[in-house]
This record gives sequence, structure tokens and C-alpha cells, in this order.
Amino acid sequence: MLNQLIPQKLPCISSKKPLILAPLRGITGSIFRSVFFKHFDGFNKALSPFISTVKGATFNKAHIRDVAPENNSNHVLIPQIIGNNADEFLTMAVALAECGYTEMNWNLGCPAPMVAGKQRGSGLLKNPDRIKEILDAVIPKLPLKLSIKTRLGFTDTHELIKILPLLCDYPLTELCIHARSAVQMYKGVVDLAAFEECAHACTLPLVYNGDIGTDAFFNQLTKRFPSLAGIMIGRGAIANPFLAEQICGAKEDSSTIKAQRIQAFVQDIYAEYKASGRGGSALLGVMKELWHYLAPSFQNGDKLLKTIRHSGSTGGYEGLIGEFFFKTPLFTK
Repeated sequence: MLNQLIPQKLPCISSKKPLILAPLRGITGSIFRSVFFKHFDGFNKALSPFISTVKGATFNKAHIRDVAPENNSNHVLIPQIIGNNADEFLTMAVALAECGYTEMNWNLGCPAPMVAGKQRGSGLLKNPDRIKEILDAVIPKLPLKLSIKTRLGFTDTHELIKILPLLCDYPLTELCIHARSAVQMYKGVVDLAAFEECAHACTLPLVYNGDIGTDAFFNQLTKRFPSLAGIMIGRGAIANPFLAEQICGAKEDSSTIKAQRIQAFVQDIYAEYKASGRGGSALLGVMKELWHYLAPSFQNGDKLLKTIRHSGSTGGYEGLIGEFFFKTPLFTK
């Protein structure tokens, strides 16, 4: 019954920018992506959460299970890697090419202190010479195309502009910039003035990322930055899974139908995680993380989220969610 609410596929209307589902580590893995693209539309492709490079010339294929083609058959995926060693970078690139991928993304933006402290992700923004050294070593040997996702800087939002000429020297397919510094994490406001400075200086296809939660903000961005090659949306699309459809001009459902579609989605994703062998606290953990973003979009969502966080068993969670949707809550976004 609920599966009848899954929309027919509709392409993004041509006047809009290509939409990319951003990676959220711990949430947007292959199970999430497959279920999300089954229930919601509007995105052109997705970027995977980063896969760490590993030491040695070979590695277990289980390391890249999340991006295995058989686990990502209903959407276009760009695998993302994170690392600071050219040889390990190339080993991963070869493995991804053998999977059939033609493009990969290098993470130069992860702000997590444990990552940045090891000179990976945004930590490399403090060492432009190391970035150049790695790119000089890998670009001539890469078996697939390369894009980069980064931030406006590590300590402040005016650092990337100094590194931009270096990045623009390489044949990258795209440069995606999250319009914050790394030390901001995901707090505070995005710095559109600093992003604009980079947009004027960048000679690569440029993608914007950061705080897109409404189609109104999307329209403001595309009006201010008409030459963007695409828009990447993360937390906003988890909080409002209909956001990409709204941006693409799809007819909007009633709040009741939206709630029913969300119900089908969360039931489906729960069942898929459970079928994959995830259970107990691990299953509860991933669902609690999902509801952290989703619950505020419902009436009485704060109360719901608090109750979910106190769920101590999968049985308790199932009963709670069943009762919640039985009352036909309204999806407010």
C-alpha cells in the first residue's frame, strides 16, 4: 500500500542546476541511498561518504563495499576518498576504476578534528605544498576523472582563495566548496561573500554546498551565482526529503501524503538495515541519527525525537514509530 506512494521518476527541469546528494558520514551509505532514491526524486547524482585509503598495494574489496555497483544500482554515484598519500590514492583509484567508475572525488573538506589532525580532509588545507605534491603524483596516472570537495579554509573562510590558483592548475571535473571554514564544523552561517570571491577567481566548474534547506534559498543562490555547475545538498535533504522535488518543480503533495511517504521511507530503510544483519544498538543508532534530522520537520517533532532517543530496544522503537504514524502526523516543510 505505502509503496504506491513512490513517485514516478521525473527529471530535473533543464533550467535548474544539477543537484547532488551530499555525503553525511554514518547516514548516507549505500542502504540509505538506495532506499532514498527509491522513494524520492530530483537529484541527478550522489557523492558517497569518504572511503579511507589504506596502506599497501592491495586491500580487501570489502573496504569499498559501500560503493560496489551492485549496491548502488538505482542512482548515479561518485565515490569519494580521503587520504594524504599518493601511492595509496592511486591504489584506491585503480580499485574504483575496476568497479566501472569513471570519476572519483577527493575529500579536502572533512572538518572532524580526528581526521584533520592527521593531515587528511580539511587538515591538508594548512599544507598546500602537500596537496600539490599529491596531485602532481596522481594526476598523470589516474585511470579516472577527479573532482575535489573542500571548504573555504581551515581556520577562516579566506584561506581557500589563496590555494585556488593551485587547484585550478589541474584538470578537475568539479570543485565543490562548502561555504564554511573547517573550525566552524556545521555551526554558524555560511560565508557567501567569501564563496563569491572564490567563484570569481575559480576557472574550474564550481559546485556550491552548505545550508540549502529551502527552494527559496536555492533560487537566491542560483540568481547570485548563475554560472554554478551544480548544487550539493546534504542535511537539508535529510530533514526534508522532498526538497529536490520541490526545486525541480514537482507538484507538491499534501502534508498528510508527505507524512505517508515518509512513513514508507523510514519503514523501508529500517527493514533494509535489518535485512543486512544490522540489529540491536547498531540498528537503533542509525535510525536515531536519521530522526535527528527528520523529526523537526513534523509537528511535535521535538517530542518525538526525545522519545526516540530514549528507545532502548528495536521493539520499543518499532512500537513508538507505529503509534506515531498511526496518528497521521503532519509533515510541515
